Order: sequence, then structure tokens, then C-alpha cells
Amino acid sequence: MPRLPGNLHHPAGAAAIAMFAYAIMILPSLAAHHFDLSTFIVAGDRFVDASRTPGPIEVRAHSAGYDGEFFYRLAMNPLSFEPTADGVTLDKPAFRMGRILYPALAWAAALGRQAAVPAVLFGLNMLGIGGIAALASALAGTAGISWMLAPSIVFWPGFLVCLTHDTAEILASALMLGAILCSVRRRFLAYAILASLATLARETTLPVFAGLLMHDFLFVRGSHRRQAIAAGVLLFVPFAAWTVFLTAAWHAVPASQNLARNFDLLPFAGFTRMVLDCITGARAWAPKPLANLIVRVIVLTTSLGLAGFACLVAARLPAVFRSASPLRPLAAAWLLLAAMIALLSAGGPWVEPAGYLRATTEFYVVGCLVLAAGGPLTAFGRRVGPAPLALAGLAMVGCGWVYCTSQIGLRVLAGPPP
Repeated sequence: MPRLPGNLHHPAGAAAIAMFAYAIMILPSLAAHHFDLSTFIVAGDRFVDASRTPGPIEVRAHSAGYDGEFFYRLAMNPLSFEPTADGVTLDKPAFRMGRILYPALAWAAALGRQAAVPAVLFGLNMLGIGGIAALASALAGTAGISWMLAPSIVFWPGFLVCLTHDTAEILASALMLGAILCSVRRRFLAYAILASLATLARETTLPVFAGLLMHDFLFVRGSHRRQAIAAGVLLFVPFAAWTVFLTAAWHAVPASQNLARNFDLLPFAGFTRMVLDCITGARAWAPKPLANLIVRVIVLTTSLGLAGFACLVAARLPAVFRSASPLRPLAAAWLLLAAMIALLSAGGPWVEPAGYLRATTEFYVVGCLVLAAGGPLTAFGRRVGPAPLALAGLAMVGCGWVYCTSQIGLRVLAGPPP
């Protein structure tokens, strides 16, 4: 297996490099806001009353804000069952509390000091970036695949969106990768624990573990089969129990509060609508013509890049299913994720790059693992070297950086901060 020079292929080295790179990428955003970490909450005055928050935070005028404002609210008091508390109103309480792990960890790390929550939310995500790099590197070593897996995963643009919006994708992905690593190493108890925590961070990891369970049930034989299936079933219990509890507390099923907005019945309708609107100019992405053009380029580059990535992974599935790779079960998991992504709506996650780059995170991470499991890439009978894939990845990362920096930091596309 190819390795990086020196000690950089080790998990600790990969983590350090990833965290340093992300620190450099977010520097313009932080500098533009005088290093105020509350800017990453992306709070809007529709749901946040700045005069009632425990500590001073940046709140945008005439804005609905973003999901980070609800994680901020829950991080101040994870078990507050009031629609409005600490100056923040939950728009969909049952759904927001379904993703409880990230704010609960922030609450614990802040030691009850509510003014410290913005810094803790950011710090957890930065540590999560290092964890993703370390776990991807360890997984590459365990599965005997290229070290390129780690940078391919850790520099997913969706993680930059998450880091600059205080959302839970980084934590969920780190736990998911840890669970997959434990599964490959046949540490079934650790697998069940990490996987159950991942589902409490983000319910979109459920198809991953459902796919692994399906594969274990249908194909695994031998002494480990019973343990694998037992772990695969038990991991869903905490999520199911928490869902039942929230349904009783809020008189609403958590998932039901987001289904109508985020999903269509017709596959690929949301993606197609977004791309066509972007090409024809039917959708205004920004108020100024130049800014609108920039976002249209970003949308086309990233969305079509995702489509190309999906085609690559789909073409690899037969080879992965036939292989003896320890990552083979992830092919079934990716199929379930692909079915979910195909139904995303234009009015939901496909509404903007920050939305769909977050929504496709598990789809991308598991897809990278599937690609790595299938051996060298080929196209039209010829082997594809790393250079074209690296250039495509850099284009995606660059687009993600421009979007996040302008929206959260320099505010070039959305106008000056209030």
C-alpha cells in the first residue's frame, strides 16, 4: 500500500495536518468577524433574540439564520422542553432534538457555562475534523488500501460548511467512521456503541448501519455471524427509544417534521430542478448579478461533480460485491444512501450549496470507501491515475471555500453583516 513520506501516514499526523488546513481555510472568515466564534452559529433574528441570550452573539437582522442556532440553543440546555428558551425559539422542536448528541456534548464540555457554548461548538467540530482524518487513515491501514482515502474524505466540502455553520455532520461522520473501523476489526460491542451514538448525532447515518446489517444477515457466515447481527440490531435501540420519548414529549414524530420539505416522490426531481434552474437563471441565488453568476458556477461545479462521483461509485459496485475486501458490506450501505439522496427535494437540501453539501455527507464518505475497496479505477479500459481525481476534488473544495468564506466571512455574496 502506498504511504506518505515520514510519519504523515500515521493517524496522528493525518489529524494534525487536517486540523491545520481547516484552520487556514477558515481564517478569512474569522478575521472578518474579529475572531468572534459566535458568527458560526449563523443566528437570525427570526428565531434568536440577542437581548435574551446568555452571552453576546452575532445575530443577523431580517434573517431566519441557519441550523447552528438550534444546536446553540440545545447546547445551553439539552433537556429544555420549551419552544423558546435562552433567547432562541426552536422551529421544529422534535426534529431538532432528534440530533441531540452534538449539543449535549457541547453542554457537557462547557461545564454549564453558557457563554462558552459558541467556542465549544466550534472546538468540537475542529476536533472532529482531526478525528475523521485519523480514523480514515487507520481504516486505510486496516483495510489495506491507499493512504489517499484519508485526504479524500476529510477534505469533503460539506465538512467546511459544517465547521462554519456549527452543525453535526462532522461529529456524525467521525462516529460513523469509528463504527466502520470497529466492524472491520470485528469489535462488535464498540461498533454497536459508536454506531448508536452516530444515529443520535444525525439520523441520516441510519441507512449506513441498516445496509451493514442487511449484508451481515444475507452474506456473513461462520462464528462471527451471530455477534455481527446482534450488534447490528442493538445499535438501533437507543435511537428508537429517543424517538419514542421525543414523540411523547412534543406530540410529533421527529422525522415527520422534515419529510414533506426535504423529500420528493419522484427520484432525481430535486436535483434536476436545481440544475435546470441554475442553467436557465430561473432561480436567483444572490441579489447582485456578479454574485449570482459566481454562485451559479459553484452550484454547477459541485452538483455535477457529485453526479459524476455517484456514477463512479455505481460503476464500482459489481466489483466490490465480488471482492473479498473487508469494506464490501459498505456497497449495500451506499445503495441505501443513494436511494435517499435521489429523493431529496429542490425546496429542501438542494436549495443551496450549504444544504446539499451537508445532506450528501454520508453518501460521499461511504462512497469513498466503496471506491477504495474496488481496487484501481479504470475508464474506457484504461487506468485512471490520481491526478484527474485530485484536480476534481480541488475544484470542489475550492468552490466550497469560496461559498463558505463569502457567506459566513466576507459576506460578498449576501451583503455586509448587520
